[in-house]
Amino acid sequence: MRFIKATASILAVFTLVMTSMHCNQSNEKQQATAYFARKLTELSGDFNRYYSYRYSNIKLFDEFRALDASSQPVDRKKFLDLLSTGDFMPLKVDNKPTYQLFRLPEGAEPSVSRDIKYFAAAEIFSTGMEGKPLPSFTFKDVHGKTWTNADLKDKIVLIKCWFIACKPCVEEFPEANQLVTDNGQRDDILFLSLALDKAKELKSFLQKKELAYHTIPEAEPFLTNSLFVKAYPTHILLDKSGAIVRYRNRIREIIPAFEKLKL
Repeated sequence: MRFIKATASILAVFTLVMTSMHCNQSNEKQQATAYFARKLTELSGDFNRYYSYRYSNIKLFDEFRALDASSQPVDRKKFLDLLSTGDFMPLKVDNKPTYQLFRLPEGAEPSVSRDIKYFAAAEIFSTGMEGKPLPSFTFKDVHGKTWTNADLKDKIVLIKCWFIACKPCVEEFPEANQLVTDNGQRDDILFLSLALDKAKELKSFLQKKELAYHTIPEAEPFLTNSLFVKAYPTHILLDKSGAIVRYRNRIREIIPAFEKLKL
């Protein structure tokens, strides 16, 4: 009899604990839902807030877990296709990182939807370039040295596409130079810069603003017609087979893949 009473007491305590846990989980879910609803409203109504949030939190250039608007896992392609409609905003829902799509509310700033479309389209294009071989080329750098695809054989190659009057391009010089410094002992890593400007202008400019890459002048035809570069800066990472591994605008977006490729 005592055993039955003790068992009943244990079951009662277990039931109470489980009920409490269920209630806590339910409350946490409700709180999370309310938080992201507020966040969505706040960001969708103010382009500057939205852009600052996207720039700092949504990093599609690296690995991530994707959820659709129903919290169901989707692959990268499906996620980007949905994002490209401009009907959804991606929010970071944990630190893994996991990005979930939330439908934009009525009254959202039109500029927010336009930027989301552009953001998704740029990522779809960049992803589409990955795996392709670098087209054939013959260049002369600012010092007269000739470069061809053969010079890239069996090397990890990081290419920076830029021009003198591009302020964001020049602002990245310290980060680019640091990569060269950190990897100067590696003879299997090569840093090239493809610039739009003429050799004389580049030599003069680079005396004031150092860029430790080998610099090719007047590369616009190759960049436009062969690499389809439309925005500057653009950074292109090649593996040792000469295939494009990453194709991104900001140098910070290419560093994770560069570090993995070095291992």
